[in-house]
Amino acid sequence: SHVIGLVRRLQGCQIEAVYEAGCTGYCLKRWLEELGCDVIMTPPGNVLETKNTTIKTDRRDSLAPRRS
Repeated sequence: SHVIGLVRRLQGCQIEAVYEAGCTGYCLKRWLEELGCDVIMTPPGNVLETKNTTIKTDRRDSLAPRRS
């Protein structure tokens, strides 16, 4: 899988991930933790949304300020 390849390439790095909870998220969370990643699962209501954004991309989301 692409995820396993990515984690292996980053071996030796501390990998942290935040996953928006969904119907298949718990399996992915456990799988990433087994690969040695720190994973936080968050409810969809805690994910920051930008007004007037019609295109959603992970790159844009990663640059958004964190909500506490």
